[in-house]
Amino acid sequence: RAGIVLAQASIAAALNVQGDPANAGVVAEARAMFGAPLPREPNTTTRSAASTILWLGPRSWLVLQGSASTPAARTSADAPSAPSGFDAQRDALMAQGGALFDVTASRVAFTLRGPHAAAVLAAQCPLDFDPRAFEPSRCAQSLLGHVNVLVCRHSHAQAFTVLVARS
Repeated sequence: RAGIVLAQASIAAALNVQGDPANAGVVAEARAMFGAPLPREPNTTTRSAASTILWLGPRSWLVLQGSASTPAARTSADAPSAPSGFDAQRDALMAQGGALFDVTASRVAFTLRGPHAAAVLAAQCPLDFDPRAFEPSRCAQSLLGHVNVLVCRHSHAQAFTVLVARS
């Protein structure tokens, strides 16, 4: 009735990629690992069938295994653990001059969707959630109330994933 749905989202795996985007080896290795290029434009995302890559900074990206709109499911009984093949991925990226960190347990996530989702977020967040300013497939780090968050707008303009650092 309120035009809003709030739901907990599970993250199967989250990885932080660090590297120089001018280093062709890092860029190629990351693309081969995750099936999508590292986004080069600030506050954008790229996707493959299994991963969503969020731009965090000029040399830093967050890779969510599964899609940003529906992060790959993990039951609450499952403890976060290093993704399968993590050591080999880390070593391959390091060999190219980059770095890879497993940050799966570092954040909690929830989704907010519905015709009033942007208005609910805007009530406590300084970002402009108008679809012309914060387009689908965009992400940004900001505050929600007094808490640091990473907000990602889904390809469906009325849905968001909000990632919050655990504390």
